[in-house]
Amino acid sequence: MRWPWLLALPAALVCSAPAHGAPPAPKFGFNDDLGAWQANAGQAESLKANTARIPLPWNSTDFAGYNRIYQQLEGLGIKPIFTIWGSTEYVPTPQEYAERASEIAQRYPTAALQIWNEPNSVDFGRIPPERAAALTTAAAEAIRSVNPGARIVGPSVMPFPWERNGWKAYIGALYRNVPRELDVEVGLNLYPYGGPGETMRSIERVYRRAARYGKVHVTEVGLVAAEYGAKQARMSARVYGLLSRLGARSIIFHRLAPNDASGWEQQADLHVLGNRKLARALRKARAEDLG
Repeated sequence: MRWPWLLALPAALVCSAPAHGAPPAPKFGFNDDLGAWQANAGQAESLKANTARIPLPWNSTDFAGYNRIYQQLEGLGIKPIFTIWGSTEYVPTPQEYAERASEIAQRYPTAALQIWNEPNSVDFGRIPPERAAALTTAAAEAIRSVNPGARIVGPSVMPFPWERNGWKAYIGALYRNVPRELDVEVGLNLYPYGGPGETMRSIERVYRRAARYGKVHVTEVGLVAAEYGAKQARMSARVYGLLSRLGARSIIFHRLAPNDASGWEQQADLHVLGNRKLARALRKARAEDLG
């Protein structure tokens, strides 16, 4: 679910970090569904993507398409991150979810695995943080038992404007209750609104709050065209640069390809393959980051 939230760093913090202390370049890629990746994986490679975030329903029984895209992406040098998610209809028990996470970890041993998505959103169950932590802990334990070296990303929390500081309490209650020895990294989704300075300062504040709990993966980020207009591409590139300097382990833009959605998705115009200006800006920002 995507909603405006008030975001915003002193100008000095937007400057490049010194070379000797610069963090490694993050994983860079796009968030989209299985069909979009099957049709456009090669084009994502041309945009210098090296990760692909793909939702995989926790109760899926048909893995044929996921098997194919896993092999295709691995062949292109693009590391998949499968988000094992669900909806408001039924949130599984920790045991049910852990059993499926274990199966997926064995099927895709080199993929990163993410536990749920936006558990604080009504679109994904509005799960209390303690229950989200229980799901995360059970799944991480199951994954570690079959694939000790797997990269595990925890649920991506989404800051919502009407909650004031509610998301801060949520992310804290979630990640503080996941044992550190499981090495679960932090997920964060960002859809900023506001002017350039406000956007950059607020992203910094939100990111630093999330980083209190571990390494951060920005698993969705996008600047809505209806808000940013002609500045969308340039600001998206600046956001990439800021998140890279802050040390994000992944920067994943939503989304890769146009779809048939209406309403918010059309207003947002975030699909990179349908927006040449945005694609060029992100390709350039990534190339500069890689040197």
